[in-house]
Amino acid sequence: MKQQLELLDKEQKIFFNALLETLNKELSILPDKPCETPENTLYTLWHLANKTPLSSLSAAKTPLTTLAPKGQKLLQSLVTKRLQGTPLAYIAGRQNFMGLELLSNESALIPRKETELLAETCLEHVAEAIKTNGNATVLDLFTGSGNLPLCFKDRFPRAEVYGSDLSEKAIELARKNAEFLGLSVIFKISDMFSAFPAEEFTSSFDIISGAPPYISSTKVDKMDEEIAQYEPSLAFEAGPFGIKFFTQMIKHSPLLLKPHGKLIFEVGLGQGEGIAQRLRKNKNYDNVRMIQDIKGDIRVLEAHRIA
Repeated sequence: MKQQLELLDKEQKIFFNALLETLNKELSILPDKPCETPENTLYTLWHLANKTPLSSLSAAKTPLTTLAPKGQKLLQSLVTKRLQGTPLAYIAGRQNFMGLELLSNESALIPRKETELLAETCLEHVAEAIKTNGNATVLDLFTGSGNLPLCFKDRFPRAEVYGSDLSEKAIELARKNAEFLGLSVIFKISDMFSAFPAEEFTSSFDIISGAPPYISSTKVDKMDEEIAQYEPSLAFEAGPFGIKFFTQMIKHSPLLLKPHGKLIFEVGLGQGEGIAQRLRKNKNYDNVRMIQDIKGDIRVLEAHRIA
């Protein structure tokens, strides 16, 4: 923290420390946002008050500069807004995912650190497809702000990448992110596979990925208010049992996957074993793999389409 404050005078440091003390006492941080701490939150809001929107990850690496009196007043209001529950990424308008600085707003779920496991798994197979065939074609369902397909395209410019989402607002944000990052991804408004008709897309994709909604309807009211009140329910509610989107992905993906193509998707805590069993029982798949996070929880499933 000392390095972050080097450019500030004594008065500004006192102001910073007073706000940090408030955040340390009053800020509640969700476990699925490990990059957010009271310090990173204050760095983010300080930079924003100085008209420099940054994600918490980027803000933590950027030295603070002096705030004018108007900026100090704005910062105090931003701290209050955060303490009242508005997600930091929505206040700052930025979220970092796999090193990409993304635009963020209420149109889409905030990309989570935990979803980087899905991204890393997919990237391995994009690299494999390019090495084998000279190219790769990828479809990301439930794409939200476009974080996954933009990550794929950023790492592998030769890949042809699609992203789809039922939400028109989410696709609008994804397209803005593509423009913001200077990346060419095809984003479609689609109820899962509806924008990818069989006559055009049969056996088209090396990889179909997705971080689908997986919270059962009965549990939505019990979610933290920071999620339930601010993030779009369309992005996390998944019917009475929380598995309806897994079922549809498993059923419809084989038609659009190339022979030996991969279906790779994120699952919620405790869902991995059961959904893996569904994949193993489906005659269209083999090589089902359960991928664990650093805590040992199954968070990603992978299956290969049988040729």
